[in-house]
Amino acid sequence: MGPLDKVETKPTIGANGLAACNAVKLRPSASIKGTLNILPTRENGQTVQRANFKFRDTIFHSTDDIRKNERDFDTILSYFEQKTEGKRIAKRADLVPSELTIWLPNICILEPLYTGDPAEGVLENIQINLIGTALAAFYGETTGKLVTDLADSEAFKRLMQVAQNTIDGKKPVIASWQSDLTPSRAYLRLQALYIPMSDDGASINRFFVYMCVTRHKKASCAI
Repeated sequence: MGPLDKVETKPTIGANGLAACNAVKLRPSASIKGTLNILPTRENGQTVQRANFKFRDTIFHSTDDIRKNERDFDTILSYFEQKTEGKRIAKRADLVPSELTIWLPNICILEPLYTGDPAEGVLENIQINLIGTALAAFYGETTGKLVTDLADSEAFKRLMQVAQNTIDGKKPVIASWQSDLTPSRAYLRLQALYIPMSDDGASINRFFVYMCVTRHKKASCAI
């Protein structure tokens, strides 16, 4: 593991317990408190309890469309584009922790484990080499674990699906999921940016992942 795997960070907590994805100051967008059973936001000063909320099916997005409206995603994509000059897949040596400090609470470094030859790109499992403090507060501390060890089977399916998609395309992938909190007015949105990395320029041997969890209110509609 490199120096990025040893950095300890503190999540930046917004006034309402959760910063916006496109925050003007470009802070990491997920400032997450509690565990999977604690909604990472507050209402009337009280932490909202939510047990076993479930995210819907994966939606894949065009990176061009997302980066127009989400500054944090655009900044991270631009960072790797500058490192690679758009001519190659990013590699571990491209990461400089001091250049990514404000994002570290919201990132994880994943290592794909393949069935057979890595060049064939058939994913069998994923090892979590690093998880940022904000994500650890949401998912639990999972550094060093395999995704098959996760108690949340849906999280396992999401990770495997997006990782395989990233391996197949060998380019950044943005995906999102939504979970209703109340039937009529509130929902969580989870967004993830996967950056594939390769030390040999061919087989993907790491993912740099940035994740953003935000709370939204549904628009009112007249019937």
